[in-house]
Amino acid sequence: MSEGEKVHTNNPLYTYRFGDIHKTLTDKDPSFFKVHIPPADFQAIFGVSFCWSKSWDRTYRFPPATRDSPKEQCDFLNKTLINGIPTNSGHHPVKWLRDCVAHLFTYKIGMEQFKGNMWDYFSNIRYFPKPGVGDEHQSDASYWPMPRAIQINIGGNGYMGNNDMAGFDRMFYLHQCNVDRIYAFWEYVYPEYWKGNGWTRRGSDGTTSPVDFKTISRNLTNKAHSVITEDTPLTPFRKSEAEYWTPRDVHGLQHDTVLYYTYPPISAGSITVRVDAPLHPPMQRKYIRTLQRHWGLKLDFPFCARPLVDAPIFHRDSANHVLMDGVLPSIDIPKEYQVFDKMKIFVILVSVPEKTYKGSFSIELISAVNPGVVVYRVSFLRRGGWSRCGACREREESNSGASGMMILDTDEIYELLAGAGLNTKDVEDEDVLHLIRTTFFARIVTPGGKALAEGHHQSSTMGSKKTLPESGIPKLAFYSASVAHYMGDDEDEDVQFCDWQPHTDILGKHWVDMRDW
Repeated sequence: MSEGEKVHTNNPLYTYRFGDIHKTLTDKDPSFFKVHIPPADFQAIFGVSFCWSKSWDRTYRFPPATRDSPKEQCDFLNKTLINGIPTNSGHHPVKWLRDCVAHLFTYKIGMEQFKGNMWDYFSNIRYFPKPGVGDEHQSDASYWPMPRAIQINIGGNGYMGNNDMAGFDRMFYLHQCNVDRIYAFWEYVYPEYWKGNGWTRRGSDGTTSPVDFKTISRNLTNKAHSVITEDTPLTPFRKSEAEYWTPRDVHGLQHDTVLYYTYPPISAGSITVRVDAPLHPPMQRKYIRTLQRHWGLKLDFPFCARPLVDAPIFHRDSANHVLMDGVLPSIDIPKEYQVFDKMKIFVILVSVPEKTYKGSFSIELISAVNPGVVVYRVSFLRRGGWSRCGACREREESNSGASGMMILDTDEIYELLAGAGLNTKDVEDEDVLHLIRTTFFARIVTPGGKALAEGHHQSSTMGSKKTLPESGIPKLAFYSASVAHYMGDDEDEDVQFCDWQPHTDILGKHWVDMRDW
C-alpha cells in the first residue's frame, strides 16, 4: 500500500464469529427464567440476558430476545446511552455516564490514616446491612458503576450484557482498555489510597484498629477468607518461571517495574496530567481539577460564585465537616477552601440485596413530568441463578448487597425548585424533598429494556398491580452535599464536596411487579 492510500476493510470490532464453537453450547429457553412469586417466598430472577449461545453463530449487540433471525438494534443501543433529561440548553448525550467518571475525582486528599478505607470505597460496590447503625453507605463514588453500565448498555440481550459471555464481544477488550485508562489516572492523583495491608476500623470511642482485606471464596491458589495484601501473588500471571506479579508491582504506571504501556496525557487549560511521570505533591490538587474538568464536572470557579437559588437548601449553621457514616471521623475542610452557602449537589444512593436479584438489570430514574425521559441509570452486572460461580453464591449467602450512585443534574434541580416557587428564603426542607419525590419515579429493566418493576412515591399511582414484597425492594436514598472551592485566585484548584446529609428514601416501599412472563 502506497503512502496516503486508503483501503477499506471490515470493522474488526463489529462482531466475533464462533465457527463451530457455539454448537457445543446450550440454549436456555426463556421458560427456564420464569419464576413464580408467592407472597411469602420472593425468589425473583430479574434481568436475565436472553443470549442464545448455541443458536447464534456470532456476537450481537442489543438484539431482540428471540432465538431466530437475530439482528443488531443500534437504535436502542444509542438510546440507552444518549437519552437524558432535556434542559434549557438541549440534551446532554451520555452526560450521566461522564458524571459517573467525573465524581471519581472528588475524593478528599490527606486521609492517609484511612487509605485502605478510601481504596475500598473506590474499588467496591458491596455493603453489609447494619441494623440500628443507620445508613451503611459512604458518599464517595465507586469505580464499578461505569464499566457495568457500558457492558449492559452496549450488550443488551447480547453477549456484552452477559457476565459469562462478554469476552466473546471484541468491544469488550476496547472497553477494558478504557476502564484501565480511567483507573490509571485515578491512582496517579490519589497514590496514597491503596489496599496496602488492610483498612482501618474506627470504634465508637474514637480508637482505631487495623483490619485485613480477605478473599470471599477459595480459588486455585488461595483458601477462602485468605488475607490479601499488596504482596499477594496475582496468580496465574508470572513475571518469571518462579515469580508471580503482585499488586505492588502494578501500582502506578510511573513505577520502577516496566509494564510496557502508558496512556496519552490529559490537558485542561495550562495543566497537563501524565500518568507515566512522577507526581509532584504541590500539583496534586491542580491535576485533580484538570481531570474533573476533562470529564465534565461543571462546578467550576467562578461558575459557583453565583447563587443558583435565592435561599439555602438543607442548610446547616456550620459546614465544616464531612459525614462518613460512622466509618471515618469528621474532617475539616482545608483552610484555603470555602463553602458556597447556596450551592448544593444532589445524589441518590441505590442499594439492592444480593439474594433477591439474579442476572443483569438496571434501575432507571425517570421524570414523572415526562415519563419517556430517563434522568439517570444505574446498572448491575450479575450472573444468573444457574451460574456455577462460587464467589457469586458466597456473596448471596453473606447477606450483602450491591450499591450505585445517581448524580442528579444540579441545574435541573434548581430549575425545578424555581418552577415550583421553592427558591425563596422561607422554603422548608420537607417541601423540597416532597417536590423531588413527586417529580421522579424509578423502574427496574432487563438489559434489553423490558420493564420488570416500577416504584412511585405513593401507592395511589400503582393501581391494582401486584406489589413487590419488602425483601425485593431497592432502596433509593436521597443525599445532598455542600460545594467547597478554593478561596484564592487560582482557578486550577480542585472542587470538593462536603457536609453530606442523608434525607429520605425518595420512593419508600411502593413498588409493583411489571412482569408479564
